[in-house]
Amino acid sequence: MRHSAIILAAVSFVLICGCAGNPQKEELKTKNIEFSEVTPLQEGAPYDFTMEMNIEWPEGGANDKALKEMQKGITELLFGSELETIDIEYAMKAHNNRSVDFYRQDNEEYLEDIEEEWAFMMDWSESIDGSFLDPYKGMVSYLKYAYGYSGGAHGMDVLTCRTFDMKTGEQIFEEDLFKRGYEDRLTEALRANLLSSYEDHDMFFETDITPSGEFYLTSEGITYIYQRYEIGPYAIGIVEVLVPWKEIQDIIR
Repeated sequence: MRHSAIILAAVSFVLICGCAGNPQKEELKTKNIEFSEVTPLQEGAPYDFTMEMNIEWPEGGANDKALKEMQKGITELLFGSELETIDIEYAMKAHNNRSVDFYRQDNEEYLEDIEEEWAFMMDWSESIDGSFLDPYKGMVSYLKYAYGYSGGAHGMDVLTCRTFDMKTGEQIFEEDLFKRGYEDRLTEALRANLLSSYEDHDMFFETDITPSGEFYLTSEGITYIYQRYEIGPYAIGIVEVLVPWKEIQDIIR
């Protein structure tokens, strides 16, 4: 039997002020939606798949067109393009069902023969958290942190993000932020900040990094994300490299 719950937190009007020097007030009306479900591998089986989700969801504070664009972009970020929708509760349930199907397809054949010492690998789990950062100059970044365990020595976590224009709801790309020909200058600043953030440079597979395309914005600067194993071993974790705005003023639009 499945044990599940979807909890809608009380709706709140979130007033998020722009950074210093930006007097415009930027507002988003959001709510938090929590999803929790435990599904057995088979009826009566001692192994389960556990799903936990906590999603901050925009529902006002922008014009209708921008809001819908932002909502679709967020569901695509959270669950993939096949679940790009403005119905977040449907998307959460559909993603859970998809994950349960995969769990069962991958494990049911081993149910009768699993040895006791490996039984712990039959309990799988997944968690997803989605939340907004504070807006910056009419743009707002949304972060997804996901963790999953699907057998093996350890689970795996991933941090991804998307930045939106608050007036249009459209995704912001590097080309929208920087002047033409910015690539070499940005790469130089990115590499310098990676090296200055870590004393032991030998632990990286690669230090001649380039912008990953995975970034978020704050009043401090632009931060690039590199997943586990992307530029270093698992033990380093997810690497985030901040490039302060003050260091790249010459290439900002």
